[in-house]
Amino acid sequence: MSDPLQPMKELEQRFVRWAGERDDIRMAIVVGSWARSDHTADEWSDLDIGFSTTHPERYLSSDAWLSEIAEVWVWYPDPTGVTRHVLFAGGLDAGIAPIAHNAMKQAVRFVPALRRLPAPGFLKAGIERQLAEAAEYLGRGARVLLDKDGLAAPFLALLPPATPRKALPAEGTYQDTVRHFWFEAVWCAKHLRRGELWFAKHEGCDGRMKALLLEMMEWHARLARGPGLDTWERGRFLEEWGDPQALQALRSTFAHYDEADAWRALVASMELFRRLATETAAMLHVEYPAEVDARVAEWVRACEAGRRAL
Repeated sequence: MSDPLQPMKELEQRFVRWAGERDDIRMAIVVGSWARSDHTADEWSDLDIGFSTTHPERYLSSDAWLSEIAEVWVWYPDPTGVTRHVLFAGGLDAGIAPIAHNAMKQAVRFVPALRRLPAPGFLKAGIERQLAEAAEYLGRGARVLLDKDGLAAPFLALLPPATPRKALPAEGTYQDTVRHFWFEAVWCAKHLRRGELWFAKHEGCDGRMKALLLEMMEWHARLARGPGLDTWERGRFLEEWGDPQALQALRSTFAHYDEADAWRALVASMELFRRLATETAAMLHVEYPAEVDARVAEWVRACEAGRRAL
C-alpha cells in the first residue's frame, strides 16, 4: 500500500536539495502540521517553509525560482508580499517565505545581551514584540530542514513560550463582544432591507457575526471543558472541541445566496449566539446584557416583518 504522504515528503526533499545547492540560503525551517506532534500532517496538509537568505530580494522580485524546486501550476503572494503560496504539480500546495538572514543572525547575536543589560524600554518592547510574532508562527512546532551556520537552535531558543490557549475574557471583554454582535445584527438586517444581499451576507451574517460567534464558542468550550482546552485558531478543528449542540445548530446559521434564506440564517445566528453567550455569562459569573438582546431581536423581527409585508 502506497504512502499518501510520500508526494509531499518528496517535495520537501526537493526543496532541501535545491536550497542546499544555493550559497545564499543559510537556513530552512518547516512549521505547521509537518512539524508539530499534535494534529500531524495528513495527505491534505500543505507544506509551510521559511528560509533565510543573504539576498532576499532575489526571491521577492521574481518567481522563477519556484519552478527550480518543482513544476508549478499556479502561485500567488500573500498580502504582505513575502510568502509565496504555491500549487506544485499534483496539487501539492506549499507556503514558502524568504527571510533576511542578517536579521536572524543579528537577533541571535544581540537579543541575549539586550535582555541582560539596561536598554531603552521601547527598544526591548519592539524586539520582544517581533519575537512574540515569530513564536506565534513557530509555536505549534518547528522542524529544521537546513542549518548551514548553526543558528537555528539559538534562534528558536530566543522565542518566548508559545501560548496557543487564549485567556478567558474579563467581564469588559465579554460585554464588548456581546454588544458588538447585536450591533452587527442590526447592521446586517439594514443591508438586507436595502437589497445588498452580497454585502449583508458576506460581510455581516457570514462574516463579522460569525467571527464573534466563533469567539463566543471558544470561550464557552474552555469554560465548559476547562481553561486548558486548546481551541486552536480561526475555527481549526472546531468539530473536535466545539460544543456538540452548538455544532448541530451551526448548520442552520449560514445562508444561501438568497434573501429569504439570509434572513433565516441571521435569526438562527442570533439564537445560537444568545444561548452560548447566556451560558458563558453564567460560567463567568457576569451579567448577560439581556436588554440589548431583547431590543435588537425585536427590531430585527419587525424589520423582517416589514419586508414580508411589502
